[in-house]
Amino acid sequence: DRQFRLDFLNLAYAAGVQNMSCDLKTVKREATYLVAVRPDTDRTIIIEPLTKRWLLQYFPNLSREIEALAVRTDEEQVARWLKNQMPAQPREETD
Repeated sequence: DRQFRLDFLNLAYAAGVQNMSCDLKTVKREATYLVAVRPDTDRTIIIEPLTKRWLLQYFPNLSREIEALAVRTDEEQVARWLKNQMPAQPREETD
């Protein structure tokens, strides 16, 4: 049924309530983007790779850190940088 759950950290949200989750249904999937809808609303979501240009536009307060990335706007590089910005998450213990 092309449905999936997206768990993510919303950096633009208030600290302490940044962990988000939503159920989505894929409408269209291409190599560089995915279009989905939230079945319980009339919202459409477009998921695409993060780039330095996008980060600079929406998070200008991080410009020094973002500009420190290499010249390329390679999404893997941006993903690596974002991962390094996140505090270490404690692993859940299993018995």
